[in-house]
Amino acid sequence: VTSFTRLTPATSPTNANTLTFLATFSADVTGVGTEDFAVTGTTATVTAVTPVTGSTYQVTVSGGNLANLDGTVGLDLAAAPSITATAGGAALVVAEPATDETYSLDNTAPGAPSAPDLAAGSDSGASNTDNITNDTTPTLTGTAEANATVSVISSADGLLGTVVANGAGAWSFTPVTALTEGAHSMTTTATDAAGNVGAASSALVITIDTTAPGAPIRPILVGASDTGSSQTDKITSDTTPQFLGSAENNSVVTVTSSIDGVLGTAPANVAGNFSFTSPALTEGTHTITYTAVDAAGNIGAVSPGLVVTIDTIAPAAPSTPDLLAASDTGSSDTDNLTSDNTPTLSGTAEAFATVSVTSSGDGILGAATADGAGVWSFTPVTALSDGAHSITATATDVAGNTSPASAGLSITIDTTAPAAPTTPALNPASDTGASNTDNITGDDTPTRTGSADVNAVVTVTSSIAGVLGTATSNGVGDFVFTSPALADGAHTITYTVVDTAGNTSAASSGLVVTIDTSAAAPSTPDLAAASDTGASDSDDITADNTPTLTGTAEANATITVFGAFIGNPAALLGTATADGAGAWTFTTSLLADGMHVLTATATDLAGNISAASAGLTVTVDTAAPGAPGDLDLATASDTGISDSDDITAVNTPTITGTAEADAVIALTSNVDGAAGTTTADGAGNWSITTSALSENFHTLTATATDIAGNESPASAGLAVTVDLTAPVLANLNGDGTFVENGAAVRIDIDVDVTDAALDSLNDYAGAGLVVARNGGANAEDVFSFIPTGGVTLVGNNLQAGGNTFAIFTQAGGTLTIAFTSDATPATSALVDAVLQGFAYSNTSEAPPAGVTLDYAFTDVAGNSATGTPQAVVTITQVNDAPVLTDANTISAFVENGTPVQILPAATVSDVELDALNNGAGNYAGA
Repeated sequence: VTSFTRLTPATSPTNANTLTFLATFSADVTGVGTEDFAVTGTTATVTAVTPVTGSTYQVTVSGGNLANLDGTVGLDLAAAPSITATAGGAALVVAEPATDETYSLDNTAPGAPSAPDLAAGSDSGASNTDNITNDTTPTLTGTAEANATVSVISSADGLLGTVVANGAGAWSFTPVTALTEGAHSMTTTATDAAGNVGAASSALVITIDTTAPGAPIRPILVGASDTGSSQTDKITSDTTPQFLGSAENNSVVTVTSSIDGVLGTAPANVAGNFSFTSPALTEGTHTITYTAVDAAGNIGAVSPGLVVTIDTIAPAAPSTPDLLAASDTGSSDTDNLTSDNTPTLSGTAEAFATVSVTSSGDGILGAATADGAGVWSFTPVTALSDGAHSITATATDVAGNTSPASAGLSITIDTTAPAAPTTPALNPASDTGASNTDNITGDDTPTRTGSADVNAVVTVTSSIAGVLGTATSNGVGDFVFTSPALADGAHTITYTVVDTAGNTSAASSGLVVTIDTSAAAPSTPDLAAASDTGASDSDDITADNTPTLTGTAEANATITVFGAFIGNPAALLGTATADGAGAWTFTTSLLADGMHVLTATATDLAGNISAASAGLTVTVDTAAPGAPGDLDLATASDTGISDSDDITAVNTPTITGTAEADAVIALTSNVDGAAGTTTADGAGNWSITTSALSENFHTLTATATDIAGNESPASAGLAVTVDLTAPVLANLNGDGTFVENGAAVRIDIDVDVTDAALDSLNDYAGAGLVVARNGGANAEDVFSFIPTGGVTLVGNNLQAGGNTFAIFTQAGGTLTIAFTSDATPATSALVDAVLQGFAYSNTSEAPPAGVTLDYAFTDVAGNSATGTPQAVVTITQVNDAPVLTDANTISAFVENGTPVQILPAATVSDVELDALNNGAGNYAGA
């Protein structure tokens, strides 16, 4: 072996898990295998040998502790290799090669670098240690393992690049590519010569900020620094005012004046707010602006300007105040004598100054603001005291500088009113009507008198018409006043007196004078509901011939009532007096039957007579209607065999009749009382479906009450029987046995029937019975009658004592019995005899073993026996002899001749045998 050299990896140290050596022999060899090599410095083994050329082989070492080994790994020949030379087959001479390379294994990662640091030269802005900068390629420094490769990583931009630490481990890195704007968490990792990567360093958070801050808001002058009348006009006498503002948080704001230049700086807090108190400003108008420099050193735009005026010069004294003419009450508007204790004062001062108005008697009264021309006007809120006042004014300009006081204005306040005049009095000659003292008059220009202070001016006022005029009292205070024309109505007349200062006395007590020049027509009279008899209390048709009328008119008027009988002129019926609300009531004298037109007029307290009211037509009707007639039980309500016998099973039957047209009909039962009401139609016809009637014999009568309320006599009675009880068939079971082809037998010998209503009458006339085979009538069934209990059947007539009381009909297998009301009543005993005398027979040659017969018994009211009454007849069947027909037909026979048929046309029949085999017959055994 001439050499063992490193092949993969080619360098050392390394942390590779697989090592490949290149073994070079001095000649071509064969038989080279893994067992021919030994590995030193590790527990790893030779896992593969691969020839490269005849004299070179790759020897792969892996496994063992390579993955975590720190040390030197070498390759040797085994103690007894089996390698031979290709040429000649000589064995390999074991000797260490002249070149024997090894691998230095390093699997220990370097320690984490120190946290990166932003170089002070890259940390722009007010602070070089706040890690906020506008440098987008900032220089970072730190320490790591000596000679390690340091990777610099940004949380925002990823891997920025690498740098190699020097022999002392120090490193410095400036990125080539600019970092993005925003916050970056900067970390580093160290990779040693073997390729082991250490843990990441602690992070350094830096902020890249290249955006200039926004312009601050317009400066704000603090209200306390804005002296004068307004804290918002930016005019002040404060030469060191305080300003507020808002800018980017933590920025530094520079405050500048257009006159005095830079005034200073103020730091914005974390919310961006700041406050700045100015050094002394010169007199004049300043434009104040802000600029902001953020923490990264970016300079923002200038804010909008705030114009502030510094004014420290006091204004001149205002002009002497003047009392406004409108506030100078009384006979003169220039004498400064007034009853207005909140008078309006005016004057001039510096434009926009605040004028303070002061009274020598009441002190400061208040303030007003002069307009752009310096004119001001002031009305005190608090009333001035009565007496003399010297009024002065001072002016405070908009910056708060105050002038000297003006010259004084002398005014006198007089608010004491004169005494009220006496109550007005209406001259008796002007008080028309029944009374000349009731102050109700038809004179619309009445004369009034009164008294007041001597030579006073008296104002006369109406509550409706307002001021009527004035009068002047004479030397003793008396005066007379004739009114202009007044409108109708109640006027409250009062007097007032005005003194020289303009004070108006209290109004006198009022005199209520009613001017009434016309009377309103009353309302149409109305017939009182209590007098409007009959079904309606509002149809003005009544049986009351002294009816009461009501209505409305002018309060307290006299009402005159007139009546006009149809075809006659109106006549006076009487008078009534309306109450204070105008309501009146009047009961007439006796009125004749017929139509009356009633009207009313009203005479008011002033003597005016109204027009007549509209007429009320009242019909007086005291004649009772005739009794109702033609009472009848409606056909649909008359149940049973007859719809005209007035016997019914309906307990709410309909009754019809006739009466006076539109009359109210009342139907009454002699048993149950009131049975119902209705109204006859225009032709007088009526119909009532009664309330539930009891089971009984009823006599129904009707009365008619006409629309005026007059009641007729009762009608003739209608006898109606209400029968709700069904008949009951008892002891019905079937007693007879019929023998085929034998005599008829009675069906049931002890059956009977009960019906409460018919039994009480002992007459079943109108009742009926139907008998037929259960499941449907069968024509084989034949019904007859065997005389029983004195009852015989003559033709179709069931008779007792020779008189018919029932009809017997049987056809097609159905029996029908109809009890009649002939000369002999169908008593309970006769009906039971009929039921017990029924006989039955069957015409069939092959009858059933028995038949069930259904009984349907219905009483005269139509009530049917409950349940399904039935009787069973037993039938004894007889075996009939066969019948041979054509037996007499015999053919002639010749001696020694051909045989002949004895009975060529004969037939045989047997009722029982023919019925066998489903009707096909079966003669087996015959």
